Amino acid sequence: MTTKLSSLQLIANEAPHDQVRDLVLPVKASNGGYLGELFYKRPARLRRLDTGQLLDVQFDKTAVSMAFRPVDSTAVNAERNHEVAFGYGQESVKVDRYDIALRTFLEPIWFPRAQSVEYSQQGDKLAIGGGTGRLSVWQLGDGHGRKELFSIEVAKSAIVRIAFTGHGESVYVLTAGGAAFRVELASQQITRTAIFDPAEDDLDFECWAHALHRDARLGVLAGSVNRKAGRCKVWLVPLDGGRPRAILTGHKLYVRRVQFIGKDQLIVFGDQGAEVHDLPTKSLCRMTVHGDSLVVAYAAFQVGTSAFVFGSKATSPGRREPRM
Repeated sequence: MTTKLSSLQLIANEAPHDQVRDLVLPVKASNGGYLGELFYKRPARLRRLDTGQLLDVQFDKTAVSMAFRPVDSTAVNAERNHEVAFGYGQESVKVDRYDIALRTFLEPIWFPRAQSVEYSQQGDKLAIGGGTGRLSVWQLGDGHGRKELFSIEVAKSAIVRIAFTGHGESVYVLTAGGAAFRVELASQQITRTAIFDPAEDDLDFECWAHALHRDARLGVLAGSVNRKAGRCKVWLVPLDGGRPRAILTGHKLYVRRVQFIGKDQLIVFGDQGAEVHDLPTKSLCRMTVHGDSLVVAYAAFQVGTSAFVFGSKATSPGRREPRM
């Protein structure tokens, strides 16, 4: 099976690929076409999707998570609410909120060791997941206004991914330990929906990569090699219940990032470059870029009908064109 990325753009980036932590996409109905870039050893950056140019703004801390706030384009304050939130893990006791249009920081939210941040699809709430398993949900107003709705301990391990349901009535939480929870905002009731148990396959498993599907109730976890299989596995975790299922990859040492592409595909980045897997059939897809094979890819994503890749492609036999 071949995945043809015919509208692919290659974006040049001088950052070494092993320092790229994640790429953060703008959400539906958000203002501006910005891409967020997270790194392991340097501060986050913002890039315009229409031109590929970096935004002329300097951040001073290494962020572990980032999220763009959706904004109704008909709202009165739409022009000034290009808001993005940053979580810094153990490096800070606060979550920063930055207004891209005004080029200024908004009032921060004090929350220690924030591992994950996410806005509701309506842009009226912000959820923060902590390194100790605590979840905090905030009601946002226009400009600087915000109020904490509740703060509750959901799990014992770090909350690595958060997703609101469509109308913002509940929040899905994925932890580094592989547990998935649903938290009802009105009642603050916590329901465990799935559990990933690496001990069944590998006692030494370490989770380094994780993602949540934007449309389906599905999470994915990956990381260190499965010693029995001699290759890395990615685990698909159903958030509404049911047992996780594994997909065996070709990576022999590690998986560093996983990302959903569209509705039915998953791209897996590891020591062997990038693989695209078809989720319904669990089959491996072959990627092409305008008819050329993609040699190494470090991150990929889709916005509308356009696909983007950070990586390199083959220019001639035995030669690679670096793009990072």
